[in-house]
Amino acid sequence: AGAFHIDTLRRVFTECVIPYIIKHFKKDPVGASKKDDDMKKETADGRLTSEANLEEYDTFDDYIEILIQFGYVTLFASAYPLASFIAIGANLIEIRADIWKLGHLFRRVTPVRANNIGMWKMVLKCFAWFSAVSNLIIFAFTSSQLREWLPDYYIIDEVSGRTVPKASSAEQILLVILVIEHLALLFALSVKNAIPSAPENVRVEIQKRLWLHDEVATNARNLSVQKSSSEVTSLSQSMRLLGRPKLK
Repeated sequence: AGAFHIDTLRRVFTECVIPYIIKHFKKDPVGASKKDDDMKKETADGRLTSEANLEEYDTFDDYIEILIQFGYVTLFASAYPLASFIAIGANLIEIRADIWKLGHLFRRVTPVRANNIGMWKMVLKCFAWFSAVSNLIIFAFTSSQLREWLPDYYIIDEVSGRTVPKASSAEQILLVILVIEHLALLFALSVKNAIPSAPENVRVEIQKRLWLHDEVATNARNLSVQKSSSEVTSLSQSMRLLGRPKLK
């Protein structure tokens, strides 16, 4: 919990406070070059020039920070359930800070069409699936709930007074955790396969648009072929008329 709090505060500070300080103390290159009173009003060309001199925005650091936060929230969810709510609050603050940074500190981003977030999607999936194993291990060796379910596998340590697993029961505890982990993953896979990635009405609409696109393309090709055929026919008729011998 302490590491998560420190990392969250670090992210909020670096994403919100430091950019504002940089903007406040950074010298405006456009304003510094305009000494005349008539030149104080910024023109369109001057604004484009100042934006072109800004740094290019890179999303790599943002993805890394989100991955680290996602790892804290998912891999250790059973140890600190409050982390998800803290992460939501921090993300809401950082969204506004990123909007401000994109408008003042970085060059305007060129939009690029993409189907997904690329390799980051696979990393997030790996985190999500591995979180089942990590949370079950935390549940087995630090939670008191499993001790209530299987009291014969635990003893009370005479020195610390804490309930700890028996040395002879470690294999049985791991076997129980392995069974629960397989059942949890099987349930997750069943839910994943039962729920389609796109609703039925969306898939029907996509198929309808693809069919309409193919029909329009086919009609356009047929019209082009007919037009070309008619032009060839007219040209051949003109050639025959020009090549016909004159009557004496």
